[in-house]
Amino acid sequence: MVKLEPRELSANEASVIAAALKRAPTGKPCSASEVEVSRLRVVGRCECGCDSLFFSGIAEAMEQFRVADGLGYTEDGEEIGVILWARGDSLVHLELYNYGEQPARLPIAATVCPFEESRRVRQ
Repeated sequence: MVKLEPRELSANEASVIAAALKRAPTGKPCSASEVEVSRLRVVGRCECGCDSLFFSGIAEAMEQFRVADGLGYTEDGEEIGVILWARGDSLVHLELYNYGEQPARLPIAATVCPFEESRRVRQ
């Protein structure tokens, strides 16, 4: 993790997180809500240069679990994996991944969905 000066989420980042919680939940209990999402503070990013984010509390997050796991698409149609990690009731990490050579970028929030629906969303 590359540490950053703490900052608020951008509107696009908050929209992707909210979409993942709503449309691609794992079923693990987490009371993260839109209110909590609006209060998240970004404190780090991934060393590879992708758009993955680390939030306040990540340093203490020993036991993390996935609360959302799905896919989304960028403006140019690239498929991006979206995983939200939590500790207790707090979100600690937004993981974005792809299988391309360039680092994963933030997908469009409206395209975030569970894996089963990804083909339908893309069409």
